[in-house]
Amino acid sequence: MNTQTENPRGIKLLYSISNFLFGLSILLSAILISILIWGTFGNDIGARVDVSSGELFINHWIDVDSDNVSEESKRILENDQSWFSLTLGTLPVDLNNERKHLDFHTLSISARLAILFFTFTLLLLTVSSVYYFRRFMKFINRGDYFVLNTMKSLKFISYNLIAIWIVGVLQSVLLSSTLAANEDGCQIGGLRVFVIDDSSFSLLFIGLVFWVLSLVFLEGVKINDENKLTI
Repeated sequence: MNTQTENPRGIKLLYSISNFLFGLSILLSAILISILIWGTFGNDIGARVDVSSGELFINHWIDVDSDNVSEESKRILENDQSWFSLTLGTLPVDLNNERKHLDFHTLSISARLAILFFTFTLLLLTVSSVYYFRRFMKFINRGDYFVLNTMKSLKFISYNLIAIWIVGVLQSVLLSSTLAANEDGCQIGGLRVFVIDDSSFSLLFIGLVFWVLSLVFLEGVKINDENKLTI
């Protein structure tokens, strides 16, 4: 007789969502990398890069021709809005309160390759995070709550989240000076102070929490297995 209790519908729904998100993350990552590779060869892909932070914007779409929008607002919207942005690990504090942008295809080949490398790394870590979340939900859906593979999946999720934060910060720090030098040799903004973005810090915090939880549960699984052997 099968006495295993049936999982709640929410668990099954989350497992289905994780499968969908995994496929979607692979598809979107492949599309974005293909676009960036095309732009790396000097083709205009409609992408702009924030000089101060290295933040990447693709396909600006906001209409700023309305008579009800001030000239200052138009300038801000033209510079800052897009339907896609790849946000990195730091936010710049510019004393001139301006955000300078450069077209991606006009950057030096070294800068384009660096952005491509960091973007590929971030997307790879993101896909890996979704994969281990899918794997985690697979075990949970099967009822394997406190088993070694389930807890290892949680640990790998934490590793990926922490790695995403580290790579994002490194990208912003390493690229900011390189991108500033690309703007026709102009000095931009004088003094800059980089602060940790709240959302980025939240990502690091969640990664650390998952890491601690995985260690605690892994230790619990080992103790449980040892108790079974002594009975």
